[in-house]
Amino acid sequence: MREALMALYVWVMSLGLMGIFARWFSKESGLVRYVSDSSYWLYIMHLPLVIQFQAWVRDSNANPGIKFFLITSAIFVSLLASYQLFVRHTPIGWLLNGKRKRHHQN
Repeated sequence: MREALMALYVWVMSLGLMGIFARWFSKESGLVRYVSDSSYWLYIMHLPLVIQFQAWVRDSNANPGIKFFLITSAIFVSLLASYQLFVRHTPIGWLLNGKRKRHHQN
């Protein structure tokens, strides 16, 4: 009986979350699109940074949750900045996401 309830729970949660995301995230969003475009860059570049940042904070007596938050935030921000500056409108960005037009602000 327990296994049947667990299976039902998994199905209800999976279908429910798909429904929530289909309803709330089906509209075009510039922020979501930007993070989506940068996701492959973040994926391929995060591991060396995670290893380095962990080495830097390894001997610290700080709370592990705080270490995790700081490492994650610093890496996310630095990789998004590097994506914007060095990848998005360069041949690397064209390779990852295809060529795109620059949007100029007036």
